[in-house]
Amino acid sequence: MLRRVHEARYLMLTWLGFRTRLVLLLLLSLLPAMGLLLYSALQERHSVLAQARARLQSQALLVAAHHQRLLEKANDVLVAMVRMPVHDEIMQSLCGPYLTGLQAQHPELDQLGLLGLDGRPVCASESQVGLKDAGEAEFFRQVLAGEPLAVDAYREGGSGLILARPVRDPTGQLTGVAFATLSMQELTGPFGRAALVPSTTAALLDPHALVLAANPPAPGGLGRPHPESALLQAAQTMWQPERPPPETQTREQIYALAPVLVPDASKASLLVVLGLPQASIAAQSRPLTLQLLGALALALCGLGGSAWVGWRLLVRPTRAVLQAAQAIDQGQLASRADTGAHGLDEIGQIGQSLNHIAETQQTLQARQRALEALLRESERERTLLSQVLNSMSEGVVAVDTESRFLLFNHCASRLHEARPAIGSSLAEWRENHQLMRPDGGDLPPDERPLVRTLRHGISLDNQELLLRSTGTEDMLVRMSTRPLHDAQGVLIGGVAVFNDITQAKAAEKFLLAQEEVLSLIAAGAPLPESLRAIVQLIEKSSPGCGCLILPVDGQQLRHGVSVGLPAGFVAALEGLAIAEGQSACGTAAFRREMVVVEDTASDPLVQAFRPQLQAHGLNACWAAPVISGAGEVLAVFVIYRSTRGAPQPRHLELIATASRLARITLARAQAEAALIGSEARFRELAEKIGRAHV
Repeated sequence: MLRRVHEARYLMLTWLGFRTRLVLLLLLSLLPAMGLLLYSALQERHSVLAQARARLQSQALLVAAHHQRLLEKANDVLVAMVRMPVHDEIMQSLCGPYLTGLQAQHPELDQLGLLGLDGRPVCASESQVGLKDAGEAEFFRQVLAGEPLAVDAYREGGSGLILARPVRDPTGQLTGVAFATLSMQELTGPFGRAALVPSTTAALLDPHALVLAANPPAPGGLGRPHPESALLQAAQTMWQPERPPPETQTREQIYALAPVLVPDASKASLLVVLGLPQASIAAQSRPLTLQLLGALALALCGLGGSAWVGWRLLVRPTRAVLQAAQAIDQGQLASRADTGAHGLDEIGQIGQSLNHIAETQQTLQARQRALEALLRESERERTLLSQVLNSMSEGVVAVDTESRFLLFNHCASRLHEARPAIGSSLAEWRENHQLMRPDGGDLPPDERPLVRTLRHGISLDNQELLLRSTGTEDMLVRMSTRPLHDAQGVLIGGVAVFNDITQAKAAEKFLLAQEEVLSLIAAGAPLPESLRAIVQLIEKSSPGCGCLILPVDGQQLRHGVSVGLPAGFVAALEGLAIAEGQSACGTAAFRREMVVVEDTASDPLVQAFRPQLQAHGLNACWAAPVISGAGEVLAVFVIYRSTRGAPQPRHLELIATASRLARITLARAQAEAALIGSEARFRELAEKIGRAHV
């Protein structure tokens, strides 16, 4: 019973599948016309919406222009008030009448006045009432905070919008605040003068998104946030005029926003918001919707006819073939399709092809199981080999006899800071990565280790070479190569294993150079010669650096020793005082700590020597004091570089080494000087004793 249910469901799905395909054929013929109607309807709706939004935006800009003229007039009055010499005693007595006359010229202003720094009125027009103490008003705090033009927030029961400017004396000192009040009637007036489209709502918002004026009038909504939350963020940010107006809309309304700007304001002072119901816009596109519904009805009729034709001509003849296909799909490869009377038509040919596929699939299944077992084993071995190679600390590269890459492990990629594609040519790789002799000389192609291994099948061990790659520093590597042979012993490629020995070689050379300097010091070489040897050691170990040692002489740095720095620059530092701000050298000796100047063009520490530094291209300076075991500052070691920046770890190691060697040299020189002085005093004492006996 259950099997019959599954067969019935399968036949239903099959019937629906063929009929659906016929329906799709009909739909394909109807789609262009339906698509054109749908496109026309959508374009019409978009066009109407765009026109409405553009018209609404133009009206918003017009209303904003009216409000902006009001604010500009108020700003002009404030500028005139600010320029009034109120510090003159005569002008103070004339301040009130002057403001009264100024207000008479500008009836749009309700109040004019000047406030002291305590927020209390200093003088005002005759109509100025209600503002006894503005110390806590927002416009007053904005002016004190440095705002060139402040706009007050909405005030409950206020007579209008307050604008304010700072009043300064001839020295630029803030002495008061000038304010003017725009009446609420004037703020509402531009809505009527703009000839808004019927059903359009308008509102004027302050920087806190509070409604200052509305059209149609809404007395209960004044001083409250705009009811549409989508507009609050735009009103709070008061977007800048150079940005395009944001397109804001909701399901019921589209909105147009326009800022109201005045001179000297850092952002929009007010925001005009116009809204238009979308229902009035959508009404214009309804006839096209009816046309689309009619076209859909015609399409449904065509679908019904195609379904009937599909049942008669396709579904029943193909049922047997589909049942066999279902059985084969479920793994019953012995099933065969009964083509019957349709053996020569397309459906019969499909059945025969299905039977042939079933027979072939039976054969392939057995082969596939054997191949899958081999592939699993091969993949396991490949994964294990890849993990081993990529975990090695040495670079491993393998190429075939035609110099194409077969392998490039992770360590090799890290050392080269690049990774070639497997199968790419070794010759292309050598265009940006060259092997050279350790001293930097050219290495002929025939002498390259991997080339010798590929040509002669020989193994090479511990070949020291210089690797030069574009964009990276040169690297010393130690390389060994081996030939690769197949099972028959035929040469099929070569493998190279190498590691980076740059740091090891550099450390070895640096240690030998230090030993030479220490030997020179131990042999009792003169102090300038020993210091010069230390400078040469550091400059050779850090190309691009100029070094200087300035011994301490009392409260000055004198007798500087350098090799790579210009003599004139070294002479300019002679007698530099040990004090704060005396370049990096004198400051380091004074602070008894390292001083880093990353950019000599801007650091105030080297201001006195900036012309000399810039003339010689010295753009960075790092100075470290040389301190004896007793805590005495013996000298300052300085590194100058043409490249701006802070010292890297390797530079800090060189500075520490130079300071240590200089400390040894200077301490020895001090000891020798003390010994010579002691011997002189002893001889002088002996001579005095001899004369006394005589």
